[in-house]
Amino acid sequence: MKLGRLGISATAVFVLVIVMAAIPLLTNADPVWSKFGANGSQNRRSSEVSARTGDGLWTFETGNFNFCSPAINENEEVCLGSRNGLFFALSPIGDLNWIFDAIARVDSSPAIDTAGNIYFGANNGLVYCINAPSAGGTQGTLRWSFDAGDTVFSSPTLDESEESVIFGTEDGVLMSIFSDNFAATQGTLEWSHLLGDRIFASPAYRYYDLAPTSDPAGDVAMVYIGAEIGLSDGLMYGVEVPIDPAASTLATIQWVYPGVGDDAVGRIQSSVAVSDDGNFIYFGSKDGNLYCLTSSGYLQWTYGTNGMIDSSPGILSTGEIVVGSRDGAVYCVDEEGTLQWSFETGDTIESSPAIDANDNILIGSRDYFLYSISPTGAQNWRYMSDYHIWSSPVIGKQFYDPSGIQQAVTTATIYFTGADMKVHAICEDRAAPYLLSRTPDDGETGVSKRLANIVFEVVDAQTDVDREEIFMLFREHQVHPSFERIEGEGYRGWKCTFYCGDETFQYDEEVTINVQAYDTAWEPNLMEETYSFTIESSSKRSLAAPTQLKPRGLASPQATEVR
Repeated sequence: MKLGRLGISATAVFVLVIVMAAIPLLTNADPVWSKFGANGSQNRRSSEVSARTGDGLWTFETGNFNFCSPAINENEEVCLGSRNGLFFALSPIGDLNWIFDAIARVDSSPAIDTAGNIYFGANNGLVYCINAPSAGGTQGTLRWSFDAGDTVFSSPTLDESEESVIFGTEDGVLMSIFSDNFAATQGTLEWSHLLGDRIFASPAYRYYDLAPTSDPAGDVAMVYIGAEIGLSDGLMYGVEVPIDPAASTLATIQWVYPGVGDDAVGRIQSSVAVSDDGNFIYFGSKDGNLYCLTSSGYLQWTYGTNGMIDSSPGILSTGEIVVGSRDGAVYCVDEEGTLQWSFETGDTIESSPAIDANDNILIGSRDYFLYSISPTGAQNWRYMSDYHIWSSPVIGKQFYDPSGIQQAVTTATIYFTGADMKVHAICEDRAAPYLLSRTPDDGETGVSKRLANIVFEVVDAQTDVDREEIFMLFREHQVHPSFERIEGEGYRGWKCTFYCGDETFQYDEEVTINVQAYDTAWEPNLMEETYSFTIESSSKRSLAAPTQLKPRGLASPQATEVR
């Protein structure tokens, strides 16, 4: 099935794109992770610095599988639904603040407005608007529900005014309902469009301030979302939506990709991320490609991976795009579609990345691990859960523990859910020693069999690490590294180097290192961490090369009819 691009004249689109590039975007990175993808553009970026070590803070058992990702409100409550039909609001220290019974399973990640209203869909076809109970209450308050007619997997998005709640349904309809902030007709249908057979993705919303004045006349608001057609095809839509819901205008489909003459696209479950200047959108497909389209619906480039892409892409502050693939790798490509690096995990990736203020990337894998990856593709740390990680991590705010144990922590807490039926909170523990870095890194593959040195740094943020109490086990035997004093902002410790000797390893050998360290000034004060790396194989896997396409003009052809 192929559709032509609709509605916007060539002149209008050309002006739209050129002017947008000069408009600063106010939501490049948000301190509160209030929806799937962090913000309307869904660039998955936070202004907080994430945990620098992967220390478990707490877990909370939900009682069933958790496919949706959490959202975080202004009170730093962690809000999410579960497949047992319950919706939870948890405190930053893991206590259950309140609960709401949605009756049907919840796979839709919530969106939270600035008034504290929470919107999410359920398997019974209802979209709920709830908020916290009154003081002392334990049951969330139902404001209203809307019958969408079919299951809602899609995670809602709010418009600029927070008066419209936009989402997709399993029967392929993109809908907008009036939010709780639109008092006259809250919880009723604003507009709808049938886009395909199924919608799983979350709509990305972008407001284009084309004439920066208090008068919105001439401005444009767009929603970008993919839909599935049949068993193998997908369509990506650019939909112009009303800026003022009170004006009673309807949404208009401005373009569809692929259009006439374009190659088919595989099924789309990945949600769109919009570039900071608003000129490009990125999404993945089950055909294994990461796509870049212009905001007017033209293909810029594709990059091919070796597996389906269900993961939604994120955008680093540098403009580079990161996405996970079912081939088990995380890919980073630049704005021209050229691979910068890839990082291998141990299994399929369906999770979407979260990106902190320093461009560290957090993503889950079916190998049970949540990974923290540096902007250059090196592993910072990994945290092991009890089962597959399908959902996407979110970044909270700096955690403060009134007990005083965690007062040295200056980074944000990370939250994620998994198939182990738990919510996990990760917050670095600065009261005990920790590994600042290691070479080779944990989980690294393709390490030269002629590796001569193993190097790691053990530091502490509060006092110091006792050099005499650092122990290293190599091939289950205690060995003795050399030591070099290191000191930086907020830490002191030791750089440890162990000489292995040339030609020590065999091809495909997995090398395991165990490091123990003690800080005698604190109790508890033990760090014990085991990590491993794999020596290069004689038959390495080759990665797919990017498909580079010559950039096409930004102007749109004349509108063509749907066929």
